[in-house]
Amino acid sequence: INGPNGFQDEFTFTKNGFTLNNLTPGNYDLCISSDRFLDFEYCFQTQITAPEELRVQSVYNPSIGILNLEMFGSDVYKISLNDQSFDPGQENSIQLPLTKKINRVTVETDKICQGIFERWINLDNQAKVFPNPIPENANIILPQDMTVDLNLFSGSGEVCWTKKGVVEKQESIQIPMSHLPKGWYILQIDYGSYTEIRKLLKE
Repeated sequence: INGPNGFQDEFTFTKNGFTLNNLTPGNYDLCISSDRFLDFEYCFQTQITAPEELRVQSVYNPSIGILNLEMFGSDVYKISLNDQSFDPGQENSIQLPLTKKINRVTVETDKICQGIFERWINLDNQAKVFPNPIPENANIILPQDMTVDLNLFSGSGEVCWTKKGVVEKQESIQIPMSHLPKGWYILQIDYGSYTEIRKLLKE
């Protein structure tokens, strides 16, 4: 058997057959021969296709506090909202009530290769920064529909990192701190009309 990316394998099987697992998608050439019939050889080509990529459309309705999810790519979905599981059954849509200020939503299928959908929804009027203390990098979740400038300062006031025009996209934004020494840092979150200041401890 010859396949994509230089894949090659050879094996012996009986009338009970043989199962080859974990093959990547692509075209495969297979040739079958027999020790009992030396002139016998049968070759054919087969194709392994990948499942459709998981796609999720999420729309939050603030007037009723409901998040609507439309899911595509599978018949089975595993949904988690703030570590609570929800089962849509045979449906490809679900409505989830958002009762917390900070909400994390994930959607998976029964096939890992289809990917994982993750969204953070911050219904507070302040940003959420985590973890703190920080072992590697920090993450920030912005309030809904906000654009900010981010500035990270050392305890002595030196600029360590800055990023302008950061747009809230329902996902956490990484603040790179793994290369920085241990100690206290100041994160400035500038909304234009007002500014938030957060004190961060790098472990």
